[in-house]
Amino acid sequence: MILAEWGNEEKTIVRWTPQGRWTWEDVYEANERVMAMLDDVPYPVGHIADLQGSELMPPGAIKHLRYLFSQKRRESDFVIIVGASTVVRALFQFLYNLPLPLFQESRMIMVSAMDEAYRVIAESGLEPDSV
Repeated sequence: MILAEWGNEEKTIVRWTPQGRWTWEDVYEANERVMAMLDDVPYPVGHIADLQGSELMPPGAIKHLRYLFSQKRRESDFVIIVGASTVVRALFQFLYNLPLPLFQESRMIMVSAMDEAYRVIAESGLEPDSV
């Protein structure tokens, strides 16, 4: 299961939180919920993927991430990954090195703690008074 909810009252952050063992079907279901949430706001939104309590990524990551990265996003949306394991960090480094604009143009930041993720978003200009 993956929780997908607003990360603040101003609706400038979406927080994705996998719970224990999850599947790619869980990701797609959460993505559908998030897309509906984004339809309600006309401004850029930051995404936080909180992997601190998550188990290993299911098989087929490259195929599924390629599809998810191809989904329509606003130009200034970005993702902050909190608590990524060494394996997840290596996977994303591999994807960035592929000669595919899909991954190279993605705005993704890795941090180790949730407070750091919120600080990065605040510094990005996605603060409530800027929307």
